[in-house]
Amino acid sequence: MLKAVSPTDGRYEDLTKELQEIFSEYGMQKYRTEVEIKYLLFLSKKRIIRKFNSKEKEFLEKIYLKFNEKDSHEISRIEKTTNHDVKAIEYFIRKKIEKNSLKDVESFVHFGLTSEDINNLTNSIQIKKGLGLYITQILLLIKKLSSIAEKEKNTAMLGHTHGQPASPTTFGKEVAIFASRISESSEILKGLKLPGKLNSATGNFNSFYAAFPEKNWLKLSKEFVESFGFEHKKLTTQIIPHENISRILNEINLLNNIVVDLDLDLWAYISKEYVSQKKIGKETGSSVMPHKINPIQFENSEGNLLLANNLLVFLSSRLQKSRLQRDLSDSTIKRNYGNAFGYSLIGIKMCVKGLERIQPNRQKMLEELKNHPEVLSEAVQTMMRKEGNKKAYEEMKKFSRGKKLSLEELKNFIEKSSLSEKSKKMLLKLKPETYLGKAVELTDF
Repeated sequence: MLKAVSPTDGRYEDLTKELQEIFSEYGMQKYRTEVEIKYLLFLSKKRIIRKFNSKEKEFLEKIYLKFNEKDSHEISRIEKTTNHDVKAIEYFIRKKIEKNSLKDVESFVHFGLTSEDINNLTNSIQIKKGLGLYITQILLLIKKLSSIAEKEKNTAMLGHTHGQPASPTTFGKEVAIFASRISESSEILKGLKLPGKLNSATGNFNSFYAAFPEKNWLKLSKEFVESFGFEHKKLTTQIIPHENISRILNEINLLNNIVVDLDLDLWAYISKEYVSQKKIGKETGSSVMPHKINPIQFENSEGNLLLANNLLVFLSSRLQKSRLQRDLSDSTIKRNYGNAFGYSLIGIKMCVKGLERIQPNRQKMLEELKNHPEVLSEAVQTMMRKEGNKKAYEEMKKFSRGKKLSLEELKNFIEKSSLSEKSKKMLLKLKPETYLGKAVELTDF
């Protein structure tokens, strides 16, 4: 789609095309039609209208199960007259049944409903399906990270705090941190409930009780909403409170931020040559510098996830606000759910693609570690403290701070110190590449 305005449908269409069936105008019309039809079937099931026979049920179900682009174009054509998208759905369905045995229940299509009764359930269906695709990619990312973590759990690496050499760790353990963080957040996301409501124009069931005062519409509403697997919201205005959806959007934002953090670290490891990237024969890294293999997958992931998060934060905050019982500003905003999911999917997929191209440079990491024996000063001053030296930190600080020490210089300091022979023996055997604490074991999170 070379003329697409949004890169999600243009340049990155191959990464987001699964979302087109869900969040496009076609998808919106399809799921609105599904909700309308299921509501009509529900009215029949509850004997608010007559019982449908098996052929009638099958005919109605096929309207949404066999929904196609021709149907979508017909709804759009109707909307040009109605200037109302949900009313166009109603007229589309009524036209389908006006000349068969269902014509006697034509007036019950969209019976007692406000548009938002259809829209809120439609939006929750869309988000549910979008979440399914997003979580699938997150699980692939966790699997890839876990594989790298296991493979590289013994790969010793110089740690860095504030950009400076710090206590050693392992490459596998640092990758495992991200796998753990992403896994924990994804479990929270999977446990969040989408909302639903069905209660007419201002949330009071006015139209329902006017027509059928003997029916328990609160109970019926709850049953219908829960048939979609959503959490029923009893107390609403015309629109549903958006806290449930905001929590979901916030958790996606949180997850995306963890992946951005991963992108930043991997970019830095590549820059430090701790990690190299596989060379793909015909690819070009720079239009002027032939030698380059740029970390474009991680940079692309970072950019798309940050863009997604801007949308997610805006949607989460803005959708909690509405004037009095309803205004229409949320309607146009919700049409951007697809963009938020789109940029999120691009970002996650690009990160996975980047991970598939990296190779840890174990030799480089080892050389870097051996070149910074001063990181062992932590162990030395800790042992001095253990043996009661109140000035341990200050003595080691004076000896090592801001200096490039050799292993021999450090050993000389240890031998001349007041440490016990047992402690000296232990410290003299210590090397940066073996000073790992429980990093290896911690990888098995």
